[in-house]
Amino acid sequence: MNKKITAVTLTAIMVLTMFTAMVPAASAAKEVSAPYEFIGVVNTSNMAPLEYFNISAESLTHPGILYFDLDDKDGNETLDFFTLAGSDEHTIGDGNLTYTTTLWTDGGYEYISWLGDKYRKVPGEWVISEELVDEDDEDDHLLRV
Repeated sequence: MNKKITAVTLTAIMVLTMFTAMVPAASAAKEVSAPYEFIGVVNTSNMAPLEYFNISAESLTHPGILYFDLDDKDGNETLDFFTLAGSDEHTIGDGNLTYTTTLWTDGGYEYISWLGDKYRKVPGEWVISEELVDEDDEDDHLLRV
């Protein structure tokens, strides 16, 4: 009986060894050679209380609240405001808020980001409009009746 168990065990070990030799070695960790950017929120709950609360955001660093196209790297908004500690936390005082946005060109058209959305500048007068259709000469549409 012991010889049977030993033979079955040795056979199983040999089969497992063969399968292990056929499977290429895999690494559980991936080496990162290029720098990667992680966009997120920083927890500042452990910071000492300040005399004022200051927010400074740009499109690139805060794409969740300001417009930024991650593929084309377009978006030129900045938002800065502060409020004094101990004052009404829901009110930003006069002169304590600055919002800035600038034009950029993409495909021959001028665009502007406004409060987190992308708008196209209409030629002529200074009018901005959401782009309803984004097409060019290479777009085809098949209409069926």
